[in-house]
Amino acid sequence: MSNISPLSVVDPRAAIGRDVTIGPFCLIGPHVVIGDDCILDSHVQLTGHTTIGSGNRFWPNVVIGAEPQDKDYTGSGTTVVIGNNNQLREGVTVNRGADKEDGCTRIGDRNLLMSNAHVAHNCHVHNDTILVNGVLLGGHVHVRDRAI
Repeated sequence: MSNISPLSVVDPRAAIGRDVTIGPFCLIGPHVVIGDDCILDSHVQLTGHTTIGSGNRFWPNVVIGAEPQDKDYTGSGTTVVIGNNNQLREGVTVNRGADKEDGCTRIGDRNLLMSNAHVAHNCHVHNDTILVNGVLLGGHVHVRDRAI
């Protein structure tokens, strides 16, 4: 059973896994899938076509799945896919893909995205990486396994 703060707005069409904690002032959109055992602290926004695996933690003011910052974006249903056991610290942003390549922004497993890191459209952050405070990945960047 999940624990959802009454101070959050969760669209009834969103798919919420088992034992998910959603703290106060979070916003979960209709096309969001959250896996089991995830924790969303306060003020987390998950929007767009976003799929999140299990065991992830999102600290305050994280925004996942917002429209890409791409002038050619036309409003299509592009995506964000996040794997398992990631930590996204305060103020991290991950934009969904643009209408290029496969239209998807991906984050693999066991990554640490430190405060105010940004992952732009169509990026692929593989596994076991660390993005330190304030790292900004422009569109279409690939960060391979175990990179810091």
